Amino acid sequence: MKRLDCISSSALFIVAVVLFFQAGGLPFWGELGPAEGFFPYVLSVLLVGLSCLILLRALIVSQKGNEKPKIIGPKRAKFFSYVASFFIFGLVFAKIGYSLTLAVFLIFILRLVEKQSWRTTLMVTILSLVLSYVIFVRFLKVSMPEGWLTSLMEMIG
Repeated sequence: MKRLDCISSSALFIVAVVLFFQAGGLPFWGELGPAEGFFPYVLSVLLVGLSCLILLRALIVSQKGNEKPKIIGPKRAKFFSYVASFFIFGLVFAKIGYSLTLAVFLIFILRLVEKQSWRTTLMVTILSLVLSYVIFVRFLKVSMPEGWLTSLMEMIG
């Protein structure tokens, strides 16, 4: 397990450094706030930090016994549910809109995959929708895809 953690953290570190330098030509901050380079820079720095933490943990924590590494492990269904839902999220995001896509995604993940209660699922979903709206639309001034649902609501109202 230690060897796999060292390999994966090194690969993540290299990817993060490449991304950081690739974003070098993009402006970090503009007149109105974050510019095109903001997210690539921030995310690459976070990835460098996380890859270093994985490497440190792999070097510090002792390996118990003779464990065989499990790439996916016994929870394959959960793994593939996450992968499929992220893929579908990306496909329908622009078509049906950000808010509806995020709500359906979170309800699917929390309620069906993670088996959380309806109360927890709805609280996390509503909090995520509100926080993401405040952060992206109000603070960062990023317009989110509205999709056909918003168009339908405007026609009705």
